[in-house]
Amino acid sequence: MKMKFTRKEVPIWQFLEDYIPYLDRQPIGQRLPVPNNVEKAQGIIQTILDGYDIGDLTIAEVNDNPMGFDKESIDGGHRKRGIYDFRLPKSEEGAFATADGLYWSDLTKQQQKDFLNYMLVIVEYSEIDNETKGHIFRNKNKTTDVNFMEMLNSYGNIPIANLVRGLVRKVQGIPGVPHRLFEQTVQKNFRFLEFDNKRLKIEDYVARIAYRYTQEERLGESSDAQVEAMYVSDETDAKVLNPLMNAHCDYLLECSQAKFDLYGRYLTQQDFKILSFIYYSLLDNYKVFSILDYEVFIKDYMEARNIILNDDKYKVLNDTGVDTVERTIAEAYQGYLQVPNNGAKIRQATDWIFSEMNILNVVQIKDAKRTYDYDEKVRKLIEQNHICAISGDKVKYKDCEAAHIVAHSNGGESTYDNFVMCKRKYNRDMGSTNLNDYKKLLVERGEI
Repeated sequence: MKMKFTRKEVPIWQFLEDYIPYLDRQPIGQRLPVPNNVEKAQGIIQTILDGYDIGDLTIAEVNDNPMGFDKESIDGGHRKRGIYDFRLPKSEEGAFATADGLYWSDLTKQQQKDFLNYMLVIVEYSEIDNETKGHIFRNKNKTTDVNFMEMLNSYGNIPIANLVRGLVRKVQGIPGVPHRLFEQTVQKNFRFLEFDNKRLKIEDYVARIAYRYTQEERLGESSDAQVEAMYVSDETDAKVLNPLMNAHCDYLLECSQAKFDLYGRYLTQQDFKILSFIYYSLLDNYKVFSILDYEVFIKDYMEARNIILNDDKYKVLNDTGVDTVERTIAEAYQGYLQVPNNGAKIRQATDWIFSEMNILNVVQIKDAKRTYDYDEKVRKLIEQNHICAISGDKVKYKDCEAAHIVAHSNGGESTYDNFVMCKRKYNRDMGSTNLNDYKKLLVERGEI
């Protein structure tokens, strides 16, 4: 088999002179260094000082590096950066001491000489494409803890990967700034979120959001396999996704600011997910809409969440048929937010939250194609002899809403024969349940 790389040993002093000036030590596809954590770098330096092996450093020649470098790190970025930063003057940003508190300048002349003469093993590939770089990275890290998003990030300089990472953080060589939702404080904490991007956690969420915008129906699953397929597909158009993703982030930012104004905290991971599901559902059902007042919207959401987690009717066993284990609805709701690969559970969690929210009170529908107009609703109410189609009670127009018989989210169309007029509370409570099934359930409960 033809060798695709060269392997050589060079002392650290030569690596610093012949490689470092031309080497991108933090290319787009590399795992990010852990902020404010020097323990890993200290361990690398101590291993060198003790004369033990730190493993080979893998690099590749490039001609399209956005920063103009001739070579890029493929694997061993932490080691390369640690070796370079350790020799910085202690007053410079990035300089660090060993676990014993010794900076480079504190070492004896002999210790410095031994360090510089330490032999590194450099594995160098000739020019290769981004997919191959990612393949090499993943192969070399099969025995280490590389999570799904770190693996995706290794695809490097491709449009969809740049869109995802560029929304969340500033990337050298990639134009633009992160979305304001991901603005950071001086301490490098996210200003509008109650969680961080360690191990590319936020980018994982954003990549899954991107995948949903490649689908006709927004609300649904985003499995690892589906998201990775989006990354490698030639049909993924980052330019089309960009405005959709920015609009989604605009919405989450408004939600986060409203939550802080009301409750003194920004969005949690759970908020980030379920509010995204709500947004997808609104897009699927109404296509074009606007939220009239984000504080009212978030107040409604938080009250609905509180009901689901604490009300007795959600402490009964979940019998939706979606679960395979025995647990309460409240427990199921929280669990369903952790399974991005299961569209049925995501839709069920969204149905539960929707059933407790007064969505049409806080959302203005701008596209009536999926709703019914005034004349249609009046005509239907007259045909029903001014009787609620569910309870059989006499009603006035102001007390009613148009309710799909087969929910739009379940494939029901907004045709005249697929809706009835019923009391507002019933329409909002039944969610995506078939209207006839919902009415039967109320009869069994003795509620009508």
